Amino acid sequence: MQKIGPQNIQPLCETEYTLISLTGNEAILFNTISRKYETWVLNNNYAGYVIEINGKGYEFVSES
Repeated sequence: MQKIGPQNIQPLCETEYTLISLTGNEAILFNTISRKYETWVLNNNYAGYVIEINGKGYEFVSES
């Protein structure tokens, strides 16, 4: 995990997630530990944990 200012960035390949779809600013990820689908949105300026997909930061929104 890389820290840039208040942001903690982790590349998708270093997480427990599998990319299901990437459409516009929204990524659907499958969490292989909780076995739930999660929605993440593009937000390179989020001051917290983000997952890096294709060089851009995505923040967590919801799970189902």
